Amino acid sequence: MEEALATAVSEKESLLHELNHRVKNSLAMIAGLVGLEMNRSDTESTRESLHNLHTRITTIANLYDILIAKSDETTIRLDSYIRKIVESLSSSYISDSESIVIHTDLSKSTIDMKRAATVGLIINELLTNTLKYAFPGRKGIAHVRLSENEKEYLIEVRDNGIGLPESFDMANSTGLGSKLVLMLSRQLGGSVRAESGQTTAFTVTVPK
Repeated sequence: MEEALATAVSEKESLLHELNHRVKNSLAMIAGLVGLEMNRSDTESTRESLHNLHTRITTIANLYDILIAKSDETTIRLDSYIRKIVESLSSSYISDSESIVIHTDLSKSTIDMKRAATVGLIINELLTNTLKYAFPGRKGIAHVRLSENEKEYLIEVRDNGIGLPESFDMANSTGLGSKLVLMLSRQLGGSVRAESGQTTAFTVTVPK
């Protein structure tokens, strides 16, 4: 019975590993198709929408990169996942001629796999908006921080850019990115807070 159980567990792990490979390959193919349509589009608004969709798909694909390298598929290193997202967005939005620097301060943390993709999408939206809108024609620094305590994870995206409009209200924002961050945070039972002054900061709290 012990040998049969060990064999069954080994087969299950192999199947799960193969499934993660297939999901990652499928996401890569979808991202490639979106990229082709983006390059073919002749309108700026359509290209921007497709580019945003491409980064969201890539954010989820990054999760499977980490899963494939693991034997324990129930949790992942949240700091490693966020670092992959930052690297992906840096290569996508920051050219060699631009002077935008992203600093990371990520404490070693683990999170269950079910919630990891949602947290990743929140990071993707916040950092994408920072890179797109915070530094129009100017140098800038962005910070991505991750910390935790016994009860919750704390995620912060901060920049020294042009700041938010005086009328900005996270709860009533019409921007798709802000709506997604608010919706995804609520799905996790968490909250998001925006501050604007000498620096602009978005702080997301996710209960454990």
